[in-house]
Amino acid sequence: LFALPGLVTFLGGATLGLVTIAAMIIAKGIVEGFNYFQHYGLVRDLDKPILLHHAWNHMGRIVRPLGCEITNHINHHIDGYTRFYELRPEREAPQMPSLFVCFLIGLIPPLW
Repeated sequence: LFALPGLVTFLGGATLGLVTIAAMIIAKGIVEGFNYFQHYGLVRDLDKPILLHHAWNHMGRIVRPLGCEITNHINHHIDGYTRFYELRPEREAPQMPSLFVCFLIGLIPPLW
């Protein structure tokens, strides 16, 4: 985790090292934000199998290829070994209206 900022600091100085750390923190926040929204409000008993209605999917034409099909999210939980190019849309799963809009609205709790 510290190898990249350390290398950047060594090669580019302290300012560039701090910018690298800030970028890593922001990227982690964005990834965890999307992770949160793909599971929000969906409940499963731990002793029950994972079914189609246990994760949000998003079928957007732009987001699907950019996210390597992770927006076909339920397949990720049903079989974690499925390669991204083998994922198929599950129309029966809960559909998130817009991944990016939900993410942005979720940053403002009164709206969410």
